[in-house]
Amino acid sequence: MKHREALASEVKVSFHPSVPLVLHWDGKIMEDYSGPGRDHVDRLPVLVSGQDVVKLLAVPKLHDGTAVTMSRAVTDVIDEWGLRSSIKGLCFDTTASNTGAKGGACLLLEKEIGQEVLHLACRHHIAEIMLEKIFTLYDVSKSPNMELFGYFRDFWPRIDQTSFSTAMDDDNLAAGVASWKDDVIKFSVAQLETFQPRDDYFELLELTIIFLGGTPTRGIHFRFPGAIHRARWMARAIYSIKMWLFKSQYEPLQSTSTGTRKTRGPSHSSLIWTHLQEVCLFITSVYVKYWFQTPSAITAPRHDLELLCKLSTYPNKNIAKAATTAFSRHLWYLSELLVGFGFFDSGISAEEKKLMVLALKSNNGSPEPSKRIQPFENPETRGLHDFVTTTTARFFKILGLSEDFLQTDPDGWPVDEKYRNNCCLR
Repeated sequence: MKHREALASEVKVSFHPSVPLVLHWDGKIMEDYSGPGRDHVDRLPVLVSGQDVVKLLAVPKLHDGTAVTMSRAVTDVIDEWGLRSSIKGLCFDTTASNTGAKGGACLLLEKEIGQEVLHLACRHHIAEIMLEKIFTLYDVSKSPNMELFGYFRDFWPRIDQTSFSTAMDDDNLAAGVASWKDDVIKFSVAQLETFQPRDDYFELLELTIIFLGGTPTRGIHFRFPGAIHRARWMARAIYSIKMWLFKSQYEPLQSTSTGTRKTRGPSHSSLIWTHLQEVCLFITSVYVKYWFQTPSAITAPRHDLELLCKLSTYPNKNIAKAATTAFSRHLWYLSELLVGFGFFDSGISAEEKKLMVLALKSNNGSPEPSKRIQPFENPETRGLHDFVTTTTARFFKILGLSEDFLQTDPDGWPVDEKYRNNCCLR
């Protein structure tokens, strides 16, 4: 313990990053191995990230999970490391304890830091909420475990894994996915060739390819069905596709209200299969690409607007409404500040960036801009420049970025030295 303490002190003294840092925290309930018993305790991992920097600072123990307690613990940690002035952004799950307008941890931390910072809501968490709302169009149960999936997991040992059906085996489905399936398969294959931090991410990509009639790089393999707890959000995607693939073998769709299985009849079974099919189509046509593109804050404004456009024309209006309603509560990256990321997005055309520069000079912004914008209609008629205002200039000031490149033609930005330097610091 003495040597670890000395090493920790050396690390703190030598840690002096010269780039803007984003502060991350996420509470977890864990067993207290340091205490006399095996009680559970709130732990709060706190870390910072930036260009070529990822550092876990501490995992303090909390006496409760309130916003005040979390903000105090995080502030103590960054002060201990001397990083208060380097924090330029906050990354957080979109829970009420973090995002509350009157006493959320983000608001309290920004006051403690003493300067305006960017509020970078976790886009994976937002995507989880959207999928949950879609799935609960049918599944209204409040039990911790999803019973529908539990029955399938119990049935799995009887499944012949060599006998499955894909969307291409159904003429109506094949015609419906023909226009986009090749693009999604290509995207999924490319993602499989990159590092995936979790096995369930890898499995979702492979199941997407199989559902659309393709073959993953390593061949067709199926894993034993895993966790079914409601908090394991990806179970909804993985189980839905896997159940649909083997629907010809898994007929006894049963549910329970008293703890024993009870068949509800063919009409109920048909309803479930229809719902699972619609979930599979949404996951493969819209959700997979959005999910695996969420880690990039730079492309977030463009991808969020593209998602709203896709949902506005999505054929299943019930699913589109549920997804749009859930997602529209989290339009953080189209706000006046965070839309500034779009200036560094190589996927945005030079013509659109010219309009963004013009809007930066002419569209009057709010002196106290909202951290997330309100829902709006007709997203297909909007461009990113519609969300840029004079307030967006504060984005560059917060991150300490040069604005000189804005005086030049966007066509030349990729080779502009000042623009490229900004790209290294963002």
